[in-house]
Parts: sequence; structure tokens; C-alpha cells
Amino acid sequence: MLFSKQSKGIDWEAILSDFDALDTKKNGIFIETDTRDIVYFNSRFQRIFNIQSGSSHRLFGNLAKCQNVYGTDSLCGTRRHCNNCRLKNSIETIPILNGNEWAFQFNQKYVISGVPMQKWFDANAQRIRVNHQTYLIIELKEQTQAIRNKINQELRVLEEAIRN
Repeated sequence: MLFSKQSKGIDWEAILSDFDALDTKKNGIFIETDTRDIVYFNSRFQRIFNIQSGSSHRLFGNLAKCQNVYGTDSLCGTRRHCNNCRLKNSIETIPILNGNEWAFQFNQKYVISGVPMQKWFDANAQRIRVNHQTYLIIELKEQTQAIRNKINQELRVLEEAIRN
């Protein structure tokens, strides 16, 4: 159901095609209900988090294998560390008005192929209404490699300064 182009009788890809600003090829996209259940994600999202076909998880942290819930019976958003989750806190403050875009950044450790990895993202989100139900479209532009490159460059500059 999660990997389908349709869920809840809605053709999500047709709806996404109406949003010109979304880059569905380069960026991960997911759509969740107002109760945080993911109803759709694209193939880029699946690759970013190495999600295996047939996953039954419906909450972001469980699906993406956030280190705070991975390997536990806990649900995303219920652990003590979840209170500091930038993604969760940003989503909860996104304006309710239909059509307003909200931009934010976050980073978190996820367990990818059994290895904890820090990932950084620029995110854009907006609420929409479809069939009298409110949904949230979130676009994730991964910045992990760019951040790592910046950190390595800064380390090289510091090393050079120490040597001189």
C-alpha cells in the first residue's frame, strides 16, 4: 500500500504533478495525514533511507529507521529523545492554512543497512486538503554530502592553521 501510486483511493502522483516547485526526481517526497501516518512516498525517499519493499511502518521515524526507535517496539514521536526532533517539531508548527509552504532544516541519525548514519536535510512542507482530509506534503533535499564536504574543508583549514 505504501509503495502504491494510490492509497485511500487517491492518485498521489497526479496531485504531486500539480506542484511545479516539487522536484520529485532529485528529492524525497512523502505525504502524511494529520495523524502522521505516511500514505505515500516516492522512490527517491525510498532510496535515501534504504526502505525495503513490504515495510509496514506508517510513521516517519519507524519507516526511515531513526536511531531513536530503530530496534525497539516504540513508535516515532513517543520516546524521550523525540521531544528534540527538529522534523517532528517543525511539522507540528506548520501553518494550518492550505497552500502555505514552510521551509526548515533538520538532521538526525538513521540506521541505513545496519549502520547509524547522520543525515542532513533541507525540507519544504505544505498542507493540502483532498477529499475533506488534511495532508502534509514534505519534500526532502538531502544535504548530507554537502555538509560533510564543508566539515572536511573546515578541518583541513584548521589543520593547516595548526601546522603553521
